[in-house]
Amino acid sequence: MKLKYLSMIRENISVWNEWRKRNPTIIPNLQATDFKKLNLDGINFSRVLLQDADLRKVSLVKANLSGA
Repeated sequence: MKLKYLSMIRENISVWNEWRKRNPTIIPNLQATDFKKLNLDGINFSRVLLQDADLRKVSLVKANLSGA
């Protein structure tokens, strides 16, 4: 599943955000994921498991990280 999530995120943040809107009860597991140097502006990471994710030099302007 992790690869499916990453594919959506890398394809387009709006694709990921739309999927999150349609699947609010799913808690994606992105623990220990390497997001290094990605532009994740506006991403909806609410209620996403992000423990040990590498977010160095990641842009998270207007990102939703509530409950992450």
